[in-house]
Amino acid sequence: MIHTFKIYFPLDYRGVQDIQHRLGIKYTELNGYLEGLFSGISVVLMSKDKGEWHLSMFVDVIKLLNTPNIREDMYIDVEYKVKKFFGIFSDIPYAINIMC
Repeated sequence: MIHTFKIYFPLDYRGVQDIQHRLGIKYTELNGYLEGLFSGISVVLMSKDKGEWHLSMFVDVIKLLNTPNIREDMYIDVEYKVKKFFGIFSDIPYAINIMC
């Protein structure tokens, strides 16, 4: 079983503005805002060339599930917690569509 994984979600600037407005923070403060809410998940909003943005999410499954003994049947728990994490962005349709 994989113990860590990283996912990239492409965003447009409108999506970045939505996140900032919804959470009342600057995009550079996102990881700090979410720190402690979901052990094992960290995120960063990054700008690439020509105004292209993406949200980079790193998941440490050991921390997320609070056990070093990861089994394949625990996938459902990982999926549930990652989707619950994206509930923070529930007003933003692209986040829900990506995870469902």
